[in-house]
Amino acid sequence: MNRSIVCDDSALADIHNAGLLCAMLDVPRHQLVVPYPFKYLGLLGLTDKDWDLLQDRGLEILDLSPEELANAHRFKIGYPKLSANDCFSVAAAKARDNSLVISENPQLRLAAGQTGLCACGLLWVIDELQAAKACSIQRLIAALRGWRNDGKMPHSDRSLKHRVRRLRRFTQAPSGKRTEVTHAWRQ
Repeated sequence: MNRSIVCDDSALADIHNAGLLCAMLDVPRHQLVVPYPFKYLGLLGLTDKDWDLLQDRGLEILDLSPEELANAHRFKIGYPKLSANDCFSVAAAKARDNSLVISENPQLRLAAGQTGLCACGLLWVIDELQAAKACSIQRLIAALRGWRNDGKMPHSDRSLKHRVRRLRRFTQAPSGKRTEVTHAWRQ
């Protein structure tokens, strides 16, 4: 059974800006689901043709039903600090079995968990892409570095450096020499 992955608007933009959106579509047994309003907010700066290409690769754009929109509205009333887009993400995730919300917003992750949804952050995305070998380790390290520099990751510098060290282990040549990417964190 495929797992539906629903990102909040910020996480979706972060994944896209890091060049990982297409790679997310290549992760087996996962389907990336985007609430319909996200497409038309200009959030990612994509053209209709770009969206069509992403859909051809497996992205689902979910047009929320009236009942799902009502659920988003009820969620907004219950969690007033969340944005409307956060609530659309939760409604989209609730509309699918076996779904997961991706967000770095601690309030959204807590609220999603309180409604029975699984919620993870951008590090989960890195782990899944690495496990599926959906993109290069260099790209994953560059994404982590970019998110750290942009302040997108609420994790400590120490935990991010640990994650990069863990990824670097996969870039070692059989001779034990490290490749150029091992110095990416210091750049």
